[in-house]
Amino acid sequence: MSLILPGLIVGGFHESFDRDLLTTHNVTHILNVATECNVTERVGLIYAKVDMPDDCPSTDISVAFSKCMDFIIAAHQKKSCVFVHCLEGVSRSVCVTLCYMVQHVGWKFEHALMHIRSRRPHVDPFPKYIAQTRNYLVQKREESNRSLIITIDHDNPVEQNALSQDATKTI
Repeated sequence: MSLILPGLIVGGFHESFDRDLLTTHNVTHILNVATECNVTERVGLIYAKVDMPDDCPSTDISVAFSKCMDFIIAAHQKKSCVFVHCLEGVSRSVCVTLCYMVQHVGWKFEHALMHIRSRRPHVDPFPKYIAQTRNYLVQKREESNRSLIITIDHDNPVEQNALSQDATKTI
């Protein structure tokens, strides 16, 4: 079990059974992203299971990222600690945590991955999962940027003046 950020811990399935470890880290929420780990609840903890099959050719873990982000965000809004796990805590759970750090905390992708590795040195995400995570984040950033597009009425002198004054500013 590795503390990545305050309120965000990554680990493996077997660590999710260690009540003393969970209590020591003040874990209140568990996010299980391992399809093969069939536990669906824990007494006294808020538990979510989001299926991400282990490495197989057709697996696209990014389709589950939104559900995972919603669970982590809801827990953090309550100032709670989330333990994210897959089977071994080295690939799928790492990608979910990486996605959260970039999309919701504002970390740069490579910096977040290096930070996770510094806190959990034996992580080894599958390259295709890293690529899927990066692609998901690029897509979300592009969607966000599209929502920031501002329409300027070029026939309106007030808007045209504002546009020329702010031409060097980045939106």
